[in-house]
Amino acid sequence: MNKKTRRFSIIIACFIAFIFQIFVSLELNNRGIRLKEQEILSIANALDHLEGADERGAWLKTHIAQSEDTAFVYVDDRGEILYSDALSSEAQKILRAANTSVRDGKSSKGWILFQKGMLENKYMHWSVYGDGTRMIAAMTHDSMLASTLHYLPYTALTAIIGSLVLYGLLVDRMERYRKDMKYLLYNFKKYVRDPQFRLNLPSDLGEYEDIIVDASTRIRTKIDRLNSQLTGLEDMVENMTEGVVFVGRDRKILSINDAAVKLFNASIYMSYVGKDLMYLCRESDFYAAFSRAFLAKKDEIHKIELEGLIIKFFFDPVFNEEGEFYGMLILMIDETQQTLAERSRREFTSNVTHELKTPLTSISGYAELLRTGMVKEEDENKFLDIIIEESQNLFDLIDAIIAMSRSEEKNRPEAYRSVDMKALIKDIMTTLQPDCDMKHLHVRVQANGDNRLWTHPELMKEVLSNLIDNAIAYNVERGDISIVLDGSDEDEFIVTIQDTGIGISYDDQKRIFERFYMVDKSRSYNQKSTGLGLAIVKHNVESLKGTIDVKSQIHKGTVFTLRFPKTTNVSTQ
Repeated sequence: MNKKTRRFSIIIACFIAFIFQIFVSLELNNRGIRLKEQEILSIANALDHLEGADERGAWLKTHIAQSEDTAFVYVDDRGEILYSDALSSEAQKILRAANTSVRDGKSSKGWILFQKGMLENKYMHWSVYGDGTRMIAAMTHDSMLASTLHYLPYTALTAIIGSLVLYGLLVDRMERYRKDMKYLLYNFKKYVRDPQFRLNLPSDLGEYEDIIVDASTRIRTKIDRLNSQLTGLEDMVENMTEGVVFVGRDRKILSINDAAVKLFNASIYMSYVGKDLMYLCRESDFYAAFSRAFLAKKDEIHKIELEGLIIKFFFDPVFNEEGEFYGMLILMIDETQQTLAERSRREFTSNVTHELKTPLTSISGYAELLRTGMVKEEDENKFLDIIIEESQNLFDLIDAIIAMSRSEEKNRPEAYRSVDMKALIKDIMTTLQPDCDMKHLHVRVQANGDNRLWTHPELMKEVLSNLIDNAIAYNVERGDISIVLDGSDEDEFIVTIQDTGIGISYDDQKRIFERFYMVDKSRSYNQKSTGLGLAIVKHNVESLKGTIDVKSQIHKGTVFTLRFPKTTNVSTQ
């Protein structure tokens, strides 16, 4: 830009200086000619007032000073030279030129250009007086070219000075223009933010400001639309139960929602935006899977266990409009419950198969023996009793499985009602009283406060029946059973069932609610046990939004504590 400016300044300055010199040279040349003309005409007029050739010749001799630029020749009517301030040869040349150039000898006076050259021109003036004498004046003056060449150094100097001045003015103007444009562009973001914003700019920048205002209006509209979409997207992502993490190409976190922080078991009070992904999770399996997907820039799906949670990770690379890799989007879905449920289903199927196989094997074996006819007559009834007993166990097991599978179907809001818990205990004890009498057990029922509870009567009956049945089955001869109903609290109803039985070891207490798990694996205390009773109890208690705790000591007894919320707002979800 500076080279172009310098070149432009030199050309313009030289052009102006040349034009200026032409006018100055022409003016000075014309002024010099006019001065000499006036001098010659004044002499010619002075001679016109004198009489006689002798008087004019004497006046010329006394008043004319010899000059290189002018020459005077005074001749009589015969062409004889009476006076000349030039050399005789020069005077003769002037005379001949006058005779050649002035054809009309009767003209009293006049001017002619009688010799034109490259560097100088010669002019001639003649005056004819009354006595026939003539005064001829020859004037030499520089030509226009000579005048121009004479002032050429001054022209060059003027051009240099002019180009420097012009260059300085242009640079200053361009610098101020550049600063104004830079100032205008620097404040572009203010035009975007405030529709009414304007700068105090020179008039020649008003057109550019209008362009800036128009562009900022379009950008503001797009930004508002994008902000609206981004706000909706952020709200949607933030309210997702799935975790979402967006990692940039430098592996730093650009965005993360609360669900992802919780799934990584990280602190929700810290900000992870701008930090490396390693800062959020250092689990080797996760970071190895992420690194493979990140480096390959391909979609990948991995199921990884993180601190007890089984999380399914979807790694999805993100590319910009030019196809360049921009970052990695990580979607996290907690599949802990699904995985555990699948595992539980497999275990349940395996356990059911095993539990069904045991009585069926026994029934099949004894039936085969009876079929062969090799059994003694006195043993046939014994084998038939065993077959009947195993068949009953099989039916009990099937009933328990069906009861567990239908527990969700039973838990309907319309089935809930206000239940008299003391009456429910009495109804259960009526059914189980024969078993108590066989072991000479002492059962004590104590009710405190309001005995009524808003609950599902059938599910509640299954819970209490199983717990009381276990208290009877695993109790000792002449033992005690205590059932306490506490409805005195405003928020919860507490049921406590305590026995003085064989107790449960600490290790077994952790597993008693698992399906088909039996503390007494020999079934010496409870031959009817299917291993599903406490699993059904746990499931029903959770369906009723309650909790169950167990405390037990070997040979001391067991205490089950049930807590149910006092509310009529029932949710079966």
